[in-house]
Amino acid sequence: MSDQGEVPSFEDVTDERFRFLLSNATKWMAIAKEDFERANTETERCDAASRLVRWTLSAAAQAIGPEAMRLVYGTPVVSDRKVALLRAWHRLLIVEDLFECLDREDDLASFKSLRNELLAIANDDAPRLFDRVEGGGKGTRRDSYRLAHLRLRALGWETYLRANGLAASKAQRHVSDAYGRTWEAIRGWRQICSDLLFAENVERFLKAAADGSDPHYSVKADEHGLAEAIIGDGRALLDEERINAG
Repeated sequence: MSDQGEVPSFEDVTDERFRFLLSNATKWMAIAKEDFERANTETERCDAASRLVRWTLSAAAQAIGPEAMRLVYGTPVVSDRKVALLRAWHRLLIVEDLFECLDREDDLASFKSLRNELLAIANDDAPRLFDRVEGGGKGTRRDSYRLAHLRLRALGWETYLRANGLAASKAQRHVSDAYGRTWEAIRGWRQICSDLLFAENVERFLKAAADGSDPHYSVKADEHGLAEAIIGDGRALLDEERINAG
């Protein structure tokens, strides 16, 4: 029996909020385009191009509207892994069109390869692309890659709140309360994240959280659902820690 979860409600999403989201995405899209045109190095061009594509897609999503986006994206899948694999296959099929001129089946990192792998696993084939990397561990290490990403979110929230005018002590208390940890413990995650994700990537992530160019943070800028968003990230970390401990 498939477990697809509840259909999300959009009753609390007002026209005013959607105008804000569209305006915000359009603003950052224009900034990213200017950054791309002014970039001097290949690294700067790649970073700006990535932001440009992400914000253009964000603006398009807001312009399309929540109902059509919900119908295409589908309902949440909470426990049925086969349904989840097939749903992910369908979602990748939708976004694959963006890179249709570049996507190749012999490219292991292509959307086509990812979709083929998902469909194969859903039909009981052994994983290939998603199998553990040779030379790695047994896949059960503490302070894992997944944990590092979720912990980095907490550091991003503190950076975001300070960048939006909240005093450091208040920003840290908000994050600490949402995650159920002392700020000293959360602050110590930065080194763990840097070790696993590389310091330059952590710096880039926190900069994007601060200046609003990361959609995960910027779309909460109107305070609607801000506390819930931080608490939600805290719960996601707690869930992953329980899995990791098991």
